[in-house]
Formats: sequence, structure tokens, C-alpha cells
Amino acid sequence: MTQEHKFFLIAIIGSATGIILTALLFFGFTFGMSKISETKIVCNSEQEIVKRGISCKITEIKDRGNVLKADEMTSPPIDPSKVKDLTTTGKFVEVKFLIKNTGKNTSRLGSKILIDSQNRTFDTYRPNIEHWLKDYSSVILPGFEKELTQIFETPSDSDGFKLKLKFWKSSSFMD
Repeated sequence: MTQEHKFFLIAIIGSATGIILTALLFFGFTFGMSKISETKIVCNSEQEIVKRGISCKITEIKDRGNVLKADEMTSPPIDPSKVKDLTTTGKFVEVKFLIKNTGKNTSRLGSKILIDSQNRTFDTYRPNIEHWLKDYSSVILPGFEKELTQIFETPSDSDGFKLKLKFWKSSSFMD
């Protein structure tokens, strides 16, 4: 066998070994880590909806008008120059909802989407809206319930709301 053949054979064996080790490391880490699952649930104010160990119900919907007053902030910004009314050409809708985690794993609330009677969707993005919220934490431990509030900016003609929530649950493969 020539020197070139030996070099070629070593390169092939080295490449194959590298691929196998990379695959083993990847799958070893993946199976040792937590399994993450997603649950989407649509809440309404008429009844409690239950899906995969999570229940939710809208407890109150309040039209806040087109101005959120600075003096109504529950957690004002540290910088006093940022304490200002928040306005919209539409209206602000405050939605209170109750979440219960009847499952065995911690759930984390991800996206919150408000849907109106015309099937238009409104997400929670609005700079500084969190200053008018009392509790916007996202972790719901097993066996606990939590009432949360979210404020959405919607057009003036919106009504007939329901709330679409996305939850992330983690459970370990090691259990």
C-alpha cells in the first residue's frame, strides 16, 4: 500500500469517526434534555376550556377607551420622563383570564392573541403596555391557578372576543 493510499484511508476513517461521534453527542444531549411540548388553547368568557392539563376562562373584558392614563400605571418606569399617557386611534381592551395547571409539569405561557368577532387577531405587542399590568409572569406551576391581565390595542369596532394562548410544558426524559 502506498503512502497516498494510507493517507486516504486514514482520512476516510477519521471522517467517519467524526460523523459518528457528532451524532452520538447530539442524540445523547437531546435525549438527556427536557422534552418540550406545546399546547394551544382558545379561552372564552362562557365556559372553562380544558386541554392537556391546562384550563382557562376569560373572567372579565373591559373597554379601556383610547387612552391609558399615566396615573393608572401599576408599575411606572424608573425614568420619570417616560411616565406618559398611552394613546391609540382605536381602543384598549383589558382581558382578565384565569389559568389552572392541573397537569404534572410546569407550564410557561407564551403568546397571547386576542381574536374578535370578525376573526381579526391582535397580539400583545405595544411598547410600554406592561406598565399598566399587575402580573404578567408566565410560569404556572402544577396544581396552581393564576389570574392574569393583558391589554390589547384593537380597532374601535372590535367586539366578541376570545383569547388564544400558547403554553410550553417541559418534562424530562430522565423521569
